[in-house]
Amino acid sequence: DDDLHHLIQDKTTALECLTTIRTHFGRSTMARRFKAREDFHHVVHDPSKSIDVYIAAVLTARSTLTNIGCTIDDTDVKDILLMNLHPSYHGIRTNILTSKKEPSLAEVKDTLSTSASAVSVLPSVKTEDSSTSVMPAAMAAYHHSSRSSRHPAPSSSSFGHRPSHDTPSPAPNIDAKGFRWCDPSHEGHCHRCGRAGHIAARCIYDMPQKIKDYVLATP
Repeated sequence: DDDLHHLIQDKTTALECLTTIRTHFGRSTMARRFKAREDFHHVVHDPSKSIDVYIAAVLTARSTLTNIGCTIDDTDVKDILLMNLHPSYHGIRTNILTSKKEPSLAEVKDTLSTSASAVSVLPSVKTEDSSTSVMPAAMAAYHHSSRSSRHPAPSSSSFGHRPSHDTPSPAPNIDAKGFRWCDPSHEGHCHRCGRAGHIAARCIYDMPQKIKDYVLATP
């Protein structure tokens, strides 16, 4: 193992090498066990890579623990696999957790692998004609509410006076921070927050509560 080569690199005889190795592995394994268990519980799922890479990383972490005498059963592996999934896979995780019969480790791995392609196309599933989408209405309601809170209704003394046009109005449906919430009509942009550079399945921006309330209240 390259990680242990430093133990014997300055030894000149086989006996010295054997003694050094025996001393090293005769020590308490607590520190190594702690590190290996920490790695096992915190395997990171990178959704930009194949789900099989993540599964292999979890299994490798399990093997490391097994090699130092720790027993990790299939149930533990299933829990870790599901626990550390990226949020874009949470729908798949819910389907697995709500199965009538608890699936085996092999079945969990197979489900994750075969469902990965569905995760990558989730944004397009939500694409719809903007004329039938409730989202423009949601944005309009959100912006109307935001403008109302910032600009109170004019008093009677202001009637008859046209508003100043010195300051241009923001683009329709775009809030002050540049978000275009839940608008699927702009290709190349996130269909959740409206910004470019990522897809809805990987969007981490917090949606304003007023948008959430409107969407949940809309049939």
